[in-house]
Amino acid sequence: MINRKLNVALIGCGEIAKVHSKVLSINKNVCLKWFVEVINEKANLFSKLYGGKPISDYSSILDDSNLDLVHICTPHSLHSKIAIDFLKKGKNVLVEKPISISLKEANKMIYLSDKNRSKLGAVLQHRYDNNVKLLFENIKYLGKIHFINSYLLCNRPKEYYSGWRGIKSYGDSLLINQFIHFMDIIQLIAGELVDVSGFIENFSKKSIVEDSVSLSLKFKNDVFANIFITSNSPYNFKYSIEVHGENGSIFLNGNSIKMVSNKKSFFSKKKFSSLFKFDNNIDLNKKYYGAGHYPLINNFIISILEDTKKYISAKDALPSLKISLLCYKKIK
Repeated sequence: MINRKLNVALIGCGEIAKVHSKVLSINKNVCLKWFVEVINEKANLFSKLYGGKPISDYSSILDDSNLDLVHICTPHSLHSKIAIDFLKKGKNVLVEKPISISLKEANKMIYLSDKNRSKLGAVLQHRYDNNVKLLFENIKYLGKIHFINSYLLCNRPKEYYSGWRGIKSYGDSLLINQFIHFMDIIQLIAGELVDVSGFIENFSKKSIVEDSVSLSLKFKNDVFANIFITSNSPYNFKYSIEVHGENGSIFLNGNSIKMVSNKKSFFSKKKFSSLFKFDNNIDLNKKYYGAGHYPLINNFIISILEDTKKYISAKDALPSLKISLLCYKKIK
């Protein structure tokens, strides 16, 4: 790998920025130069922890020739605006999920990335989870996939919905905020969506966005899926993805996986004790983030340095965003 440092700006100093900062701070090819945040105290805190200059307005670094990479960790509704501004300047950008809350804006981001030959990455870190990787390594043994069943159970107290959270126009909703990672995994298995039906409800009235979603999906490859998501559960983060094919089934539950097949001698169950830690045992501040930020961010940095395409791109993030937005459009 090329031995040089990338100058990085991190925009948005909230919860997920803590994970980005941890990963960036231990990468020998990174220099954290700027922390951008409208709340000065937050930017100052990150600056004290990791070095770099705290600033409140990213426009001051748009034309900085020393800037190599921007990490966008702001509220969802700001993702595309900030990304577009930097992509117009030819900067490399890594965007937290969702890449945008608008397909039009997402496609504009991709267009500018292609036009200016800059890299535009998306954070879908659960693709790097050990159990998810094992699922995709063995799914071929299931033969034709017929059915997928998935649920995500979260607990979000009323105080969670402060600031931008709980406001749909800011991009907070169950399908966009909580479930989009698992929709990403499901679409990788099932392919292109054909139709969707279901129910969207707000039972708890903790905020103005929904707290429960039930979906029935039909995909082009004759795959059906049933999905249930709620933020009104006693469990803080419990999820399952079941994949059923003509030769057997795979059951993914949290940090464990179970596979059954009549064509291959699968192990009955495997549990990954390190699923929620970086490879170097640095703990995350929230377990449900998984450990995928570490390889995802490092792969993106390597791709910039070596000019490769071995990273999760914004184009890779489009299908799950399309499905999520279509669900809201078709289910009133």
